[in-house]
Amino acid sequence: MSLKFFSEYVLINFLLMLSNFFSEKNVFKFFRFTGLISYYFFKKRRQLAIKNINIAFPNKNKKEKIIIIKKSFQNLSEIVAYNLLIFSNRINEKNINKYVTSKTFNNLESCIAKSSSGVLILTGHIGNWECMSHFISLNTSSSFYAIARHMNNPLIENKFVSPIRKKFGINVFPKKNAILKLRRVLKKGSLAGILIDQKLNDKMHIKTNFFNKTAKSTPLPAILQIRCDVPIIFGYMIKNSSNKYELFFDNEIKIDYRNIPNDDLISYITSIYQKKLENVIKNYPEQWLWAHDRWGIKE
Repeated sequence: MSLKFFSEYVLINFLLMLSNFFSEKNVFKFFRFTGLISYYFFKKRRQLAIKNINIAFPNKNKKEKIIIIKKSFQNLSEIVAYNLLIFSNRINEKNINKYVTSKTFNNLESCIAKSSSGVLILTGHIGNWECMSHFISLNTSSSFYAIARHMNNPLIENKFVSPIRKKFGINVFPKKNAILKLRRVLKKGSLAGILIDQKLNDKMHIKTNFFNKTAKSTPLPAILQIRCDVPIIFGYMIKNSSNKYELFFDNEIKIDYRNIPNDDLISYITSIYQKKLENVIKNYPEQWLWAHDRWGIKE
């Protein structure tokens, strides 16, 4: 075990202990402050975020971009705060509705009711995507699965992340052979969720436009929609003006692709999914994770 991983694990434990001395409101307030500090502290992530936002919003001035990025760092810190509060059981299965509202949850329920082959939920690294999966798992009767990469630090993965997901009944499997696993659980009528804005390093990707720049995107949802007729729905969870999380679900994504050549079909459908996420980011830019390498800039 590396010293870095152990140090990160100790830091998380320290933050967990520290958060127990504050009210939930002040825990979030404290982590918003630490998020601002992290903007200055993590130089490489800050520089990556600046490069990313220059791609997405070339017409915004420098001041606007910096404000958005700082708030994005704060949003990520608030997700950490949320998970620490879950780990200490201050946010749990009984009171999570205190933190989440949704006026469109019925769109997901309707999609589930009409489907004989489960439902695939698409989202991105926006708002609180972890809380979104927790809320869905608790408020539907179907089993919930998610494709997620393991954290680099196995201590944090095994001691914090995995127990939290298990607490809310979330089953996780990695991206490798994901299409077979997804197909299997969806056939049983389960729900599955996937983040569609991860940069893919493997050979299985589709190149699509994302904010007018080529990005590697997952073709899994398009393949499942075409080959298995799996219903697809797009959702996202945003922090609103009341400092609560609001969960949004669009209607089921139905695409008329009868006149699209077979060679272009997966790319065409994947581009539609990416455009949906792009439009959400345009509306809530400060809540997207600008500090992750969406366009492969590091390559």
